[in-house]
Amino acid sequence: MLRPPCAGCKGLEYQRKVTGAPEGVEYRVEIPEDLLRRHKRTDPIIWIDGYEPGRNVWLEAKDWNNWPPLEGEFGKEKIDEALNALKLQAELAKRKGVGFEVHVPTERKAAELLKLLEKEGLDIDVVVTPR
Repeated sequence: MLRPPCAGCKGLEYQRKVTGAPEGVEYRVEIPEDLLRRHKRTDPIIWIDGYEPGRNVWLEAKDWNNWPPLEGEFGKEKIDEALNALKLQAELAKRKGVGFEVHVPTERKAAELLKLLEKEGLDIDVVVTPR
């Protein structure tokens, strides 16, 4: 499904590389009521960057450069926001019987993300896909 145009969105070229889909193609997934409440969300839709049918895996492309953000309240807020979104996507994938991978461009970003995921007790596959 085509996602509405996103003026100024970052990482679209990387997303195309990871997913193999044309720009603007993402997958719209409805969030069940219980997960909406648990994740304190009001928007019942989440967008998944890509899907690989041969392996039955959702793909999330994160072309992070200066991430995680610097320490401080703003940095913590951005990290929490990203981790909460990944946690929700992973829970939805599991419910639907689909795998879930997060792709990052470097080994360093993969190590940083894995450390944060481990700290939160999240078991999410992280894959390095160079730019």
